[in-house]
Amino acid sequence: MIPSEIIGQLGQLEMSSRPYSLPPAAFCWSEVPANRILTCLAVLLFLFNIRNIFSLFPHMIYSLRSARGQVDLEYNVSISRLRNHIALVFFLPFCLLADRFNLFPADFRAALNPNLQCLVSAAAIALYLLFRSLCQALLRAFSPGRDESTALKRSLYSYIISICPIMLLSGALLPALGVGDSAVRIVLLCELGATLIVSYVRSFQILHVKSSSLLSFLYLCGLEFIPAAVLITAALVF
Repeated sequence: MIPSEIIGQLGQLEMSSRPYSLPPAAFCWSEVPANRILTCLAVLLFLFNIRNIFSLFPHMIYSLRSARGQVDLEYNVSISRLRNHIALVFFLPFCLLADRFNLFPADFRAALNPNLQCLVSAAAIALYLLFRSLCQALLRAFSPGRDESTALKRSLYSYIISICPIMLLSGALLPALGVGDSAVRIVLLCELGATLIVSYVRSFQILHVKSSSLLSFLYLCGLEFIPAAVLITAALVF
């Protein structure tokens, strides 16, 4: 048997007597209970309204093909109300998609409980729409006409209905093909950006029918560019 004095001279144990704590598991968006519940709710809302969604799309295509189509849509009260209802149905999946791929990159979201993070994206989108409506109300005196003003205010609903299914398909298909979240986020932002550009062009065309180019551009800045700039600035600051 080796004496204990010799063992002590051979060296000493440097390992900690306490076991090391395991690193925290990586955040998985789909494992958050609130996200699961809201996703199921979004799917149910889509299934309950799928017939109305498909019946509305021909009118959406017509309204997006020309500026006049967007104004004519407001004359049809039943279709206009259905469009507003379907836009509300797509609001929840759009917010979930924005939260899943961090389309509104506010740093303080990381400090929140994962069950509450989706509310940040929803609040950001809701505040943008509210601020946009406020700008439209302030610019009412410079609006080209009642029908054109209503079409400008609600045109964003039509574009949300048109682009949201495409973004949802991209958000589901690309990760399944092995594309990383950062690349998917770029694709979604490009799709959203292209849609906004088309929206701005159509809005300018609606304005230009009864207003000069300069007045149409200034009205467009107040209605679209300023709310978008406020949203982007809020994301960068917070």
